[in-house]
Amino acid sequence: PPPPHELLDPPLAKFLVTKVRSWRTGYRRIVSLHAHHFATIETESFGETNRYPYAGVKAITAPAGEEECVVVEVADGERLKLRLSRRPELMTELLRLRASSAVAMAKRARGRTFLDGPAAEAGEDGAPSFRCARRGRTGGRTPCRLVALPHALRETDP
Repeated sequence: PPPPHELLDPPLAKFLVTKVRSWRTGYRRIVSLHAHHFATIETESFGETNRYPYAGVKAITAPAGEEECVVVEVADGERLKLRLSRRPELMTELLRLRASSAVAMAKRARGRTFLDGPAAEAGEDGAPSFRCARRGRTGGRTPCRLVALPHALRETDP
């Protein structure tokens, strides 16, 4: 049977990787992707070794000259260098899940104020949106709405 934590939050994808270290030889791990976090799992005992929330992921990069590596930088400054043959799939899924996790967090925060600013309202695809005014070159103001998407801010009509 699956571990108890997987019953509540089942993995969406799993990848067999080699975790690369500069100070010791690399070792095999399973990277398990979930809705709001990813985890590394030991290949012999299948025990979870680390868990990282997507909100704490600073960067996901592909190092130049290393076709099979992905580097994931997390909030505490830790860098995970992972080697695998399916690099595009892992990067795509990590980026997609990080973005969808950010949207889910924004949806839960809807109605709260951010830094004493205006309350968020439902916008495109459930993303938070804010009423604001755009300042023109001559100093005039035009009412508009900003929609906070995972990858950009989009201006729309009020």
